[in-house]
Amino acid sequence: MDRLRALFSDASRYLAQLTRRERLMLGAAAATMVLFVGSLSVAAIRSSIARREDAISDKERSLEKVQVYAQSYAANEQRRRQVQSRLAGPPVALMTDLQKLAEQQGLAIASMNPRGDQTRGKVKESMVEVQIASTPLDKLTNLLNEVEKNPHVVRVEKLHVRRISGDDKSLNVSLTVATYSLVNGD
Repeated sequence: MDRLRALFSDASRYLAQLTRRERLMLGAAAATMVLFVGSLSVAAIRSSIARREDAISDKERSLEKVQVYAQSYAANEQRRRQVQSRLAGPPVALMTDLQKLAEQQGLAIASMNPRGDQTRGKVKESMVEVQIASTPLDKLTNLLNEVEKNPHVVRVEKLHVRRISGDDKSLNVSLTVATYSLVNGD
């Protein structure tokens, strides 16, 4: 403590020896130094605040992405369950169903050939190739719509339409229809 008092008294004596102009210059230098240190402190605080605001903005954007992903996941999960419920149950008797649908539309199936079954993971695909001769376009359209409306997963995989020469209203049609079901009822 004595040392501090000695330093203070030395500084006071030194200041007392200075002229008025030197004291003003020393005061201006001290004020400038205080302003400089203060501005550095304010700049450091502003920089820190800006970094924290940026970090908060990044985290908010990440939370928004998570919300979007969660909504998308929920929608996809619901669709997956719907498709899985359509795949479940007894397999579709595709040839019989196609024959019934064709009869309902007033169409005669020229030939129907099974294309075999393929298993992909837990899903079995059964395909049938159908030939329909001399059909009007409106009846073909109705048949295709009815095939796609099946409560089970049934799709028209391939469709080949040829016009009959000399008859503008009739078509020869070849289509491949597939149905899907779960293997072993999984």
